[in-house]
Amino acid sequence: MATNIKALLRKRGWTGDDVGKAIILSLIDSYKQTLQGVTAPKELFTAAQLRTMILSLKDKEQGTRYNRYIGLNNWISQNNAVARAYYEQARGEVNRLLTILSTAHATEDEYQYIEKLPAIMTQKQYDDIRAQRIEEQFKDENGETLTHGVFNLLNLSIGHFVSLLQKEPRKANPLKPIKKKYQCEPVTSPRILCRHNNEDPPEGLTKWDIIELGTLFKYYPALAGEHCETYAEQAEDFKAEFPELFDAVVDEIDKRYFNKEAGIGRLSLSEWPGAVFTFRELYNKDFFGFRRFIEANTSVFDSDKRAIFNGIAILRPSDLLNHSSCIDARGYYMEPERVNNISLVCGLEQFTPLNTEYLDNIEQLEVTRKTVIDSYYFLMGYDKAVELIAEHIGIPDFTIFKTGKEAISERIDALNHLASLLYKQVKESNYRDQNAKAVKLQVLKDHFQALKWTEFAIPEESIAQAKSLLNHNMKAFEIQDGVFLGLLTSRKEAQ
Repeated sequence: MATNIKALLRKRGWTGDDVGKAIILSLIDSYKQTLQGVTAPKELFTAAQLRTMILSLKDKEQGTRYNRYIGLNNWISQNNAVARAYYEQARGEVNRLLTILSTAHATEDEYQYIEKLPAIMTQKQYDDIRAQRIEEQFKDENGETLTHGVFNLLNLSIGHFVSLLQKEPRKANPLKPIKKKYQCEPVTSPRILCRHNNEDPPEGLTKWDIIELGTLFKYYPALAGEHCETYAEQAEDFKAEFPELFDAVVDEIDKRYFNKEAGIGRLSLSEWPGAVFTFRELYNKDFFGFRRFIEANTSVFDSDKRAIFNGIAILRPSDLLNHSSCIDARGYYMEPERVNNISLVCGLEQFTPLNTEYLDNIEQLEVTRKTVIDSYYFLMGYDKAVELIAEHIGIPDFTIFKTGKEAISERIDALNHLASLLYKQVKESNYRDQNAKAVKLQVLKDHFQALKWTEFAIPEESIAQAKSLLNHNMKAFEIQDGVFLGLLTSRKEAQ
């Protein structure tokens, strides 16, 4: 810039453009000093120097061209302040959205922490739930009594003894001698051979392979309780293929759980389809761990993931100074009311019907998001205007008046990333209330979708019209009618 100034001052006669550029160079230098913190900027040109140049203008045309630069000076002074206001507005609204999402993240972190705690209940509550769920497992959803057939009993027993062999190989087990024998015997049953991938079975496939892999039910679906017209046929084939296993398991069942005269060993295979045993009967007999299965937390608390994964903490009223605040009249622990949670006003719940002002909150949120988009588009158009002017007047330093909108776009990217992380956090969280989870995910989908600033583009037609106003003797600055800047900052509905 220094070289241009010296060359300009050495002239003995000046054009309107020369004088106008001197005004603009002076404005640029003053602005640059202000950005650097200079409280009393030094003048680039003295008042006397500027007066001399202005008085040297010879004709009306040069005066007009000079006046267009004065118009530019006024234009940038006015619109730079406007652009800065838009910049601060965009930054403030993005920060507002970042605060909302950051706070929502914090409430979700708290929620996740709570979900990692054990399920809390009183002893009475635990006993009541346990008793109720045990009873419920004896019947199906229609209230019909659940039963196991004889083949089911064999399947449960075989699974029990195979598992016992794997976990405690030294413990007495009727399958020990059978394992040794079956490890050397190939499968011969056509039922198994024909269904093994519809082709020849792998070479060396033994009877024990089928048993140990736990795949018997694939070839004998009646084993797993499936209602089959070929029930008796499957039982016959199973007994023929695995006679030692059949006899050992039937004998063990009768010996442990049934009187010999009333056991399953006395039944012919044709009687098997009609012989059933209720779940309650098997529970009472504790048929090969059946009671342990029914009473397991995974069965009793199958709908309470906190109880299953984190365990259960028994709350004793005697340990509380004021147990009435968290134990109801039944003696059950009461979870804190969700509506009292801070997330109602700071978390995603503020945008759901749980918050009585949620519609106003959503409306304000949408206004904030639109303000960010509109403000950013204005900054983009204003910066484009500054670039076009700098190129037209041949003063690259004029771009000092650009807003630096890149800082806003970076924060919008951060906002989009934070929204994406929050969605992932909610989606992967182990919510007890799946409906609450679904509602939060929908809030994020509906109201926190990415702000796609990268898709904004000023129409080429608008840019061409703006350039035309510059090329036409800088008519853009003849009067401050806002047309030039409006061409570049007006956001069409389609965008």
